[in-house]
Amino acid sequence: MAGELEALRVAGQIGAPLDAIVEVYAEEGLLTKYRAVADELRFVLITSEAHVRPAAERPAGVAPAAALAGGAAWLVVRPSTATKCVRCWHLREDVGADPRHPQACARCAANVEGAGETRRFV
Repeated sequence: MAGELEALRVAGQIGAPLDAIVEVYAEEGLLTKYRAVADELRFVLITSEAHVRPAAERPAGVAPAAALAGGAAWLVVRPSTATKCVRCWHLREDVGADPRHPQACARCAANVEGAGETRRFV
């Protein structure tokens, strides 16, 4: 995945991995493992978004990124068009959703004002 992110950086489409969205398309063995991480995969990959989808849904022409124990994975990496949160620097569609924190994403607003997020992995 680092190669795909670097290609976007060199092309001037992103400045850092947090400017990107990663779509992982995986065969059944890996799909189950990746889905176990769920929304927290973006923290592992250090990107603003990461989504896991079945291999059968991958776009045509995408070459395999890895042949791993348990199956194969394909990656699609693209720049995000969302707004950057001033607190966590993730590009998220929900920046400004809380009027008390117009430059923060909903996750950060909840962490600052509310009970905070529940993380499964730390």
